[in-house]
Amino acid sequence: MTNKTTTEIKNFLKDLQETTKIDLSDNLQNCFYDNELEDLDQNNPSDCFNDLYDMLDEKGHFNIEIIYYSRAIEYLSNNDASLSRSLELASDLGFTTENLSSEILASLLASEQAREQFGELREEIISFFEEE
Repeated sequence: MTNKTTTEIKNFLKDLQETTKIDLSDNLQNCFYDNELEDLDQNNPSDCFNDLYDMLDEKGHFNIEIIYYSRAIEYLSNNDASLSRSLELASDLGFTTENLSSEILASLLASEQAREQFGELREEIISFFEEE
């Protein structure tokens, strides 16, 4: 297996984001420094995915902030009208009702959905690193 260059990896990530419409805080190909991509252990494609996920998470690229009450309410009504999922996320993270707002709930939900969206790309990313 030949290692991918940083340019090949960035182009793949750019195309991947365009075709999947994954929502992150930045363009996927701009989320990594060249040296980080060079340090990926491409002999283990599964580890490449895990390392990319961890780097995105550590840098806060899954942290989607939804501000303004109207945008938050619209997001919640479209994605969690019952608020059950967003309230469960808030509870899991230690929030109490006193420190919750529609913006926090919407942001927590959008962030979780970004993590899930990237997770759904696991096989595609692993396949990319397996290609000759």
